[in-house]
Amino acid sequence: MLAEGGMHVPFLIAWPDTIPGGQVYELPVSALDVAATAAALAGIVTKPGDLDGVNLLPHLTGEINVTTFGSSSRTAAIPGSVRRCPPRRRAPSP
Repeated sequence: MLAEGGMHVPFLIAWPDTIPGGQVYELPVSALDVAATAAALAGIVTKPGDLDGVNLLPHLTGEINVTTFGSSSRTAAIPGSVRRCPPRRRAPSP
């Protein structure tokens, strides 16, 4: 069974003097994010909702700090703060 939209594979990026080396970015990255990052680097102006991905460069340069927490099924990423996702309540068994 594939979960979370597909298989996980390593992704490497290097840009000396812009992206600090030796980082491990723990959040999932998709081709949609790579496209949004490339558009931003090319100076293409987009409105919210134009692209499904996010520009990764602010995350990789440290401009945006995102904290993750939770279990594999209840994980959230909140920029600048930590918030807990309440556990799902199950309906009582009949």
